[in-house]
Amino acid sequence: MIKMVVAAWRRPDFTQEQFNERWGGAHARLVTECARAMGFVRYVQSHKIASPELEEFGRSRGWATPSDGLTEVWFDSMESMEAAMASAEGQAASLLLQEDEEKFCNSAKLSAFLAVEHFIFDYARPKNPLKMVVQNYGRSDLTQEQFVARWRGQHAKLVTECSKAMGMVRYVQSEKLPSPDLDEFARSRGWAKPADSLTEVWWESMEAMNAAMGSPEGQAASALLQADEQEFCDSKKLSAFLSAEHVIFDFTR
Repeated sequence: MIKMVVAAWRRPDFTQEQFNERWGGAHARLVTECARAMGFVRYVQSHKIASPELEEFGRSRGWATPSDGLTEVWFDSMESMEAAMASAEGQAASLLLQEDEEKFCNSAKLSAFLAVEHFIFDYARPKNPLKMVVQNYGRSDLTQEQFVARWRGQHAKLVTECSKAMGMVRYVQSEKLPSPDLDEFARSRGWAKPADSLTEVWWESMEAMNAAMGSPEGQAASALLQADEQEFCDSKKLSAFLSAEHVIFDFTR
């Protein structure tokens, strides 16, 4: 399967709570109604959670302001996605979703890319986990291929080594795929340029994360990861937020 990653931004006249309610309510129901026409087989929303500690941590690292949420939509394959999006039914459904998004989203900031998931480790599946969403950008002196090789290779190994100290229970990398059709689709909607990849990290709870990150071992591990990230990431563009994950539908089960 492949998935589309969408960084969601709210309109300035919406609070975070109003945005989450509108996005997770009426819009989620509309996406579900349009799923078959658009070839969607799984749809997940990650709703941003207030976290002063992470916000301060991001500021200390010089990170950018994160988006207000994350949408992930899965397709069976690139071919099934292209076929659905090219059909009359898919195009009509896409227009309905676009019109609805404009009622609560800031379309000038929205961005999207296609990706393939890589599960680096998965120690546990807590019932109500906490997820950190990280939008990654490669350094300007690296090609996309060099960035991905460094991120998926040495950095993934280092995160795995540091996972126990940092309390991480699950770590997934979403590698960006080339997609001229999606790029053109995004341009037609006036969307922004997307990140170069997506990182998702899970903890058992907010308390478990805070305890691990506040320990000497967790702080030492965090410093190691920060030093390594600077070798291949543009920290001024990188952003992160904590979230609660909501599976709207999953037709793959």
